[in-house]
Amino acid sequence: MRGLRHSCPKRCLRWLVAVAVAGTSQLGLAQGEDFFDFLPADLSRLRVTAASAFTESALDASASVSVVQRADWERRGARTIPDAAMHLPGVMLLYPPDGGPLIQVRSYDSTSLRGRATLIDGVPINTFAFGSEVFSNAELQLPVLDSLELVRGPSSILYGSDAFHSALLLSTYRSDAPGVEVSGAAGSRDYQRLALRASQTVGNGQRLETAISVAHQGDMGNPFAAAHANGSMTRERRGMSYEAGTAMVRWRGRTPDIGYELQLLVDKTEAEEFPGSGTLTGDVGPNDLADRNGELWLLKGALDGALASGWKWVWDLYGWRNDFGQSYYLPSPVHGFIEDRQQFVEYRYGSRAELKREDLKFGATTTQLALTVGAERAGISDHDNERLLLSGVSLSDPPADYDGLDQTIYSVAIEGKTRWADGRWQLIYGGRFDDYSTFGGELSPRLGLIWFPTDSSSIRAVYGSAFRAPNANELRGINFVSGNRNLDPEAMESFELAFTYLSGNWQWELVGFANRWEDRILLVQDLTDPLGRRYTNIGSSEAQGIESALTYLGPRWRFELNATAMHNENRDTRREPSLFPEWVTNLGIGYRWPQYNLELYWSTHIHQDVTTGDTSLTRVGVTDAGTFIRSDLSLAQTWRNRWQGRVVVRNLFDRDNSWPSITNSRGGIRDMGRQILLEVTWRGLP
Repeated sequence: MRGLRHSCPKRCLRWLVAVAVAGTSQLGLAQGEDFFDFLPADLSRLRVTAASAFTESALDASASVSVVQRADWERRGARTIPDAAMHLPGVMLLYPPDGGPLIQVRSYDSTSLRGRATLIDGVPINTFAFGSEVFSNAELQLPVLDSLELVRGPSSILYGSDAFHSALLLSTYRSDAPGVEVSGAAGSRDYQRLALRASQTVGNGQRLETAISVAHQGDMGNPFAAAHANGSMTRERRGMSYEAGTAMVRWRGRTPDIGYELQLLVDKTEAEEFPGSGTLTGDVGPNDLADRNGELWLLKGALDGALASGWKWVWDLYGWRNDFGQSYYLPSPVHGFIEDRQQFVEYRYGSRAELKREDLKFGATTTQLALTVGAERAGISDHDNERLLLSGVSLSDPPADYDGLDQTIYSVAIEGKTRWADGRWQLIYGGRFDDYSTFGGELSPRLGLIWFPTDSSSIRAVYGSAFRAPNANELRGINFVSGNRNLDPEAMESFELAFTYLSGNWQWELVGFANRWEDRILLVQDLTDPLGRRYTNIGSSEAQGIESALTYLGPRWRFELNATAMHNENRDTRREPSLFPEWVTNLGIGYRWPQYNLELYWSTHIHQDVTTGDTSLTRVGVTDAGTFIRSDLSLAQTWRNRWQGRVVVRNLFDRDNSWPSITNSRGGIRDMGRQILLEVTWRGLP
């Protein structure tokens, strides 16, 4: 398919390189960090920033958060953000139509494509059209990032509507020491990547940081089954290829009283022949294909300082423009097949101010308190929507029209944590109120208690609620489903009980969770509607589960094991969703040979009890997807502390695994076959 308005031609992302490299001229080389510098003691020093307005540890975190550092995903040979997160407790990857892999958390069915907030350095990037970044920025490049944090559970108190069932926080490259790093990767299935990261002192107390990564994934020949009008089945192939590039430039500094920074991030993607509409609107046979593109320009400024009374303040101002499109095939009783093309130009800008203090004394208690206020405006300034015959002849425009649709959001939040009895007890409390111009206000409270029975263990119980506002798709409809301008937001209540042990080289976390989801926004049949289906608030669901994660980091050995058991059920029909497994297990084992600067790491992901498609879609039958087992292996060695080489084998045993298809692509979505990658990294030294 061709014709989407913006493209990122093959190997032509040179303008991204220019943006990032501009600040690296005359760069002095400085001491590079050790490639194998993640020591066992770092388990106790690992900080959590995504669970509240304050920096916390694993023992006193206000929510269940998984922290993945750059060294972690490199060790696993991850290429994309979903790769870096798929080994976390309670995580499943699903393929929506026209998108990249979607990170789903804690057993949500196909109607929950939305509900996970994604933020880059605190800036939300979910689109208004879809309520997700997976259609516009799915291949945002990992080498530009330092870490990611996944809040596994509702967190509207922190991030508003988008964080209905989880939140993903991405932190870009930041370094206080001058240095430069260049890395490259190449491998089978026509994959290449080139990345650069650099930090430079540009003045008294000022620093310029740049990071860029460009990647090319060629035709992967991903197989799928196609049904034809005569009833026959054939084996077809999807290319699932893409060109992607991400660049970031940040200027920051500090005076005696004020810290300041200004940041620009650009992300471009062109993806071809990803999974299409499946049988959602009728069997598309060999045309179960979709293309998409995205171009994000994000600008952020920030100031921070401290008041004489001990209060700290932060003020952020941000804005972005996202131009993204998609193209897929639909069956037509008159024309056989038609191509549906859409291009969106979205904007989102806002400001946030936070005032907090960590040491308020009231008698024998110490309190952390934060007050945050914010304002945002999001909208769709342009929506091109057309249908064409396969010959390229244009048909009449389809019904969906988002031009001029916008919303304004005002929010205020208060968060507190009060400690007493030498910190053995901590009370978590707070709430957030959001006012939407499209439907009104929503309150998201949180209340919890943490008890430390020993210095190395804690027990946390937390109650919270969350909401998800309807997006443009649901308000205005899509080209084959009618919208509903009277939709209410979905609502969720959640409860968590967690035990955490952290001592020396060991960390163990055991979490039980229960969620109830009301006013679900679902597709229902409506015989009075011209399109036959309409988005409607109807029904409720509930989910319960247990997560257990064990980590050991020693001088030579590394051991990581987690397992999740989940049950999700529609409370009206008493049916369970078929796209999320009832159990998921991840295992990682690593060993180091310090005398050779050599590290071996093997990881395996296993899940079971899913079907190849959604059983709520009855156009075709679906089958058991079987046991999904994927093992990846990496071997890395460092030379002279400047160079590192790594060999990665993904899907080591070349298993024929399948992910479920949200739109019932026949047989599911085939996982990647065996892929071998070679990565080389060079770091500058003084």
